[in-house]
Amino acid sequence: MHRRRTSHPPQLRVVWIMTGDLRPYRIPFLERLAAHPGVVFEFFHGPTKEGSGAPSDTPELGAMANRVTAMRAVRWPFGRKQVAWLFGTWQLLTGDFDVLICQETVNNLSIWVLAFLHRFFGKRFVLHGWGYRPDNPRKRLSTTLRRLARRVLLLTADAMLTYTDRGRIACLALGIPQDRVFVSRNTLDTAKLQAIEGTIEDSEVSDLRQMFTSENGALLLFVGRLQHVKRVDLLIDTVELLRREGHRSTLIVIGDGPERTLLEDRAAGVDSVRFVGAIYDERDLAPYFMAADLLVIPGRIGLTCVHAFSHGLPVVTASDDVMPQTPEYDYIEDGENGVIVEALTAPAFSRAIATLLADRAQLERLKTGARKAADQLTMDQTVDGFLAAIRYATGRTH
Repeated sequence: MHRRRTSHPPQLRVVWIMTGDLRPYRIPFLERLAAHPGVVFEFFHGPTKEGSGAPSDTPELGAMANRVTAMRAVRWPFGRKQVAWLFGTWQLLTGDFDVLICQETVNNLSIWVLAFLHRFFGKRFVLHGWGYRPDNPRKRLSTTLRRLARRVLLLTADAMLTYTDRGRIACLALGIPQDRVFVSRNTLDTAKLQAIEGTIEDSEVSDLRQMFTSENGALLLFVGRLQHVKRVDLLIDTVELLRREGHRSTLIVIGDGPERTLLEDRAAGVDSVRFVGAIYDERDLAPYFMAADLLVIPGRIGLTCVHAFSHGLPVVTASDDVMPQTPEYDYIEDGENGVIVEALTAPAFSRAIATLLADRAQLERLKTGARKAADQLTMDQTVDGFLAAIRYATGRTH
């Protein structure tokens, strides 16, 4: 008896085009996606924008080194000088790829070319991003035009992949068919971060606390770019107010950015605020997250909340109603893994922090909730979201 040969569909050739540079936190995700047997994956990215964050030139590419390509770009000469065009767009369109994954940014003309010509070249087109943008009441006309442009762009896609459920809901409201929208749950490699924690000695954490605060004092942590949207200025005022009200607490500021000098001048002479500069190594960052009582970022919190959750650290940030947040804000559950403050003022933040620090039982519950959130924000889940969108776009069921 002869066995019937099972024919497997050919591997899909997928390219992901990022307007910005390669963030180090994306590398574990790229490796996992590239390792999938049904996909041959390549990554193209634009240049680094000065002052945009962690350096992208990292030697940790490993097996991905020959699958990552940097692209030159032209930026718009006005506003935030976002990318207007990526050189190599035509080669991507005519190259040997089955699926093109792009960011859903309306300012990049390259994406519009790929959106309207992909079918002509036999490609499938997947958009990835927030799925929405916060409205700017001071720029009603431009906000309306951008919303219309985003709807047109999204309707050209064979599948849409949003960071969170909020983006999915926004896409449905724009008229995108429900079966065409997928959620990636943008995250960090939480399993790796949790494994790093297991390598940290207790003495390293306790020594760090003793270095920055007294035995009964609280340790507040900020990690991120020192730029206005993070509102570190308000955080400094908050710590000063806590001190005046008799609450012993120290703020550690980890990061660098355009506002660093201004912020250091603002905190001059205040012993309870300590700037330690930028730290990008996850092993070096872990003891700070483990030693702190709270991560406090009044402004846009981003993926730093996931980093904190991975080490069981609750977060405090402003409500999306008073500070337009990034999608990762949706991972914060008030009273479960963090505290959401409804006013962007130092008194409001000092009250929230003081109340929480005075209730150690509640703080411990939040720490437990933070670890639970990290367990649910896995890199495998993000990979599954990407693969589901790719399969749908190409009509593959497996």
